[in-house]
Amino acid sequence: LARRWGSVVIDDDPYGMLRFEGEHLPTLRELGAGDPLVFSVRTFSKILAPGLRVGWLDTVPELRQLLINAKQTMDTCTNMPAQRLLTGYLTGGHLEKHLATQREQYRRRKGAMQEALGEHLGDIATWTDPHGGFFLWVTLHNGVDTEQLFEVALAEGVAFIPGPAFSPAGRFHDALRLCFASTAPERTKEGVTRLRRAIDQTAAASAGSRG
Repeated sequence: LARRWGSVVIDDDPYGMLRFEGEHLPTLRELGAGDPLVFSVRTFSKILAPGLRVGWLDTVPELRQLLINAKQTMDTCTNMPAQRLLTGYLTGGHLEKHLATQREQYRRRKGAMQEALGEHLGDIATWTDPHGGFFLWVTLHNGVDTEQLFEVALAEGVAFIPGPAFSPAGRFHDALRLCFASTAPERTKEGVTRLRRAIDQTAAASAGSRG
């Protein structure tokens, strides 16, 4: 496609190294077989620490200076102390052990959220079963609009991203994205309990307005 249309294909891949189940999936860069028009963009903020706003490009060596020049026209350079810190961490060989720990944690947290959803939303919703990353995509089947649900859920102390935020056409009013990565399993059940309470309140209010 890159060759056909004469354009660059950028693989935005912040979660690829956090795959905790299933077989390895090749990146677009790997599928591009060394084509300089295809490269991957990754970040340490997802795999190591949110405050480390440092990323990297996976591309051919011939593009290195061109990309450095492009970066410098935007913000001169990335935070130098953060880069030095990461250099020491990576050269010390700590990343793979850290990733193994993170993958296991996220696998457990995904399972805990799916279990809680099955207990509290099993009669009104379905959800995805991702092999990596941070999120579940939940689809409601009881007619509740997730944008209307959002404010009610916040009042219950629960946050999510309503489905329409992921659609330029404003679709997915029946869906929402939940993050399992940042919540310990023991807190997840309480969060899903509150979410169900918010869903029931929103459904009742909607039924009342129609009546």
